[in-house]
Amino acid sequence: MHGLGLVFSGHAVIPTSASHVEPDLIVRPPPPPGSQWESALVPILIVEVLSPAPRRRDRGPKRDYYVFEVKVPDYWIVDTENRTITIVRPGAADTVIR
Repeated sequence: MHGLGLVFSGHAVIPTSASHVEPDLIVRPPPPPGSQWESALVPILIVEVLSPAPRRRDRGPKRDYYVFEVKVPDYWIVDTENRTITIVRPGAADTVIR
């Protein structure tokens, strides 16, 4: 363990003003002692594994929300069908790894 962050999957919710989003995986920096989930620091990585139904949502509205509103430094979109990972970072072109 390197102490870079804590991994959360399933029920790892990020509240929005209108609703909430539930990424497949979140990595957050270690929290200050006694802090609550609601006041958790911005995730350092969010991973979405594409499923057939919401593909456009993961690549569109959720991508924009995570990158531009939450300001997550790394957003990975895993496409198991095409065997790719798209790495999205603010201010940089998306990188696709096969």
